[in-house]
Amino acid sequence: MIDEFGVPTPGCGPFGIAAGPAGALWFTETEADRIGRITADGDVTERPNRHSRQSPTRVTTHPFRGRLLVSLIHTPEHTNTHRPTDQNSRN
Repeated sequence: MIDEFGVPTPGCGPFGIAAGPAGALWFTETEADRIGRITADGDVTERPNRHSRQSPTRVTTHPFRGRLLVSLIHTPEHTNTHRPTDQNSRN
């Protein structure tokens, strides 16, 4: 038997699901720049990404510490446009 649950944010692009240490499932929302958590009962919590200029793409559980690890990627709308000055440039 498979239970299907929706996410609160339409078009959020859920991706990269992983089991968390407390039994809930965690996933990234690549189009909404958030991380989501869903319990076995279907309760969904969305959390904003705390890292500017990067979007969450995948999530996994650390094999020894049980902590969640989230990979982040620069996206076009988050690209850093800072250019070093000549003083800071390396030749």
